[in-house]
Amino acid sequence: MTVLIIVVVFFSVLLLLGIRKSHLLQKENERLDKISEEMAKKSEKKYNDFTEGHMYQ
Repeated sequence: MTVLIIVVVFFSVLLLLGIRKSHLLQKENERLDKISEEMAKKSEKKYNDFTEGHMYQ
């Protein structure tokens, strides 16, 4: 009976750790999606050639 309780507690801890890790990964994924959207908006801006006024041209 004691072995059964130990096994149940062990797998319960593993389950809780897995749920926690899943939640943290989901939050990280949402954060990276926001960063990706911001970078996509920045890359849509027209390229500005800044070498035109260079003194060695």
